Amino acid sequence: MHCKIAEMKTVMDIPSARVQAEEAGGMTISHLQFAPGTDFAPLLNGLKDNSCQCPHWGYVFKGEVIVDYSDGQSARIGPGETYYLRPGHSVRFETDTHCVEFSPTDDLNEVLAHVGQKMAELA
Repeated sequence: MHCKIAEMKTVMDIPSARVQAEEAGGMTISHLQFAPGTDFAPLLNGLKDNSCQCPHWGYVFKGEVIVDYSDGQSARIGPGETYYLRPGHSVRFETDTHCVEFSPTDDLNEVLAHVGQKMAELA
């Protein structure tokens, strides 16, 4: 399976984030774009450790992914860097950020359902 970003399904398109994704072989391939000031922490409240429990593997094209782990560790991942986000994390963005990410579909869908519910509550 292969796909072009321009042909991926748009699964979220709000002022702070645009997410395009395709599923293949139990994994979801996502193209992610985030605006400065985007912070996922409030959307993860209520999950175990108030954190994303889905692992992600990715690559940053532009900007920076700031990762905060529930155990107190943190990381900054910049352009040209690959990453693995272990379960128990939240992400935020201080600059326009574009990345591609690979995640187990079932785990991702569980987190996205929770995020969608939180977004509806906050709207």
